[in-house]
Amino acid sequence: NNDALAALFKPEPGTSAERLGHEAKIEDRARAIFQIALSRQPDKNETAEAVNFLKSHADKPAEASGQLLWALVAGPEFLSNH
Repeated sequence: NNDALAALFKPEPGTSAERLGHEAKIEDRARAIFQIALSRQPDKNETAEAVNFLKSHADKPAEASGQLLWALVAGPEFLSNH
């Protein structure tokens, strides 16, 4: 809940969130987000959940990408493995 940390995930020019927002295929975007945040590919269920989230926010793809990045980085896997 830090403004400086939250700013890292906003879709500003040159950020991962902004770049990912331009990825046409949602499945590729989901895989790239997992690769960036967790240094691994998502499993089948994770891919499905990520795709559902990104599709539900299709009107703002860069913001949704940043939100998913934030969620993965704030989660226990990132905190305990990275």
